[in-house]
Amino acid sequence: MSERIPAIILNANQRRHFEVLFARLEDSLTRVERLLAPLTDPRHALSIDEQEIPDDFRERASPAIHLLRERVVAATLSGEAMASALEHSSHSTQRR
Repeated sequence: MSERIPAIILNANQRRHFEVLFARLEDSLTRVERLLAPLTDPRHALSIDEQEIPDDFRERASPAIHLLRERVVAATLSGEAMASALEHSSHSTQRR
């Protein structure tokens, strides 16, 4: 028997907190993807990509990151309550 989880009502501060939380999680996943990508920029002819990341980790990480991205989207958009609570707003980030 599965119990239905009641809708959670978020106030404005809580909505902003979750918006920032999910945006930062998304940014972190992007950073991990960049770190896992091999250095292939032709402008770096003298650079050697010597990351200490095992190849099998790279292979396993990619599907896991994809799954995490799907779960973030599902968490933010699954159901009317969460979608309307987050108001589908995206946050622009500033690089410092």
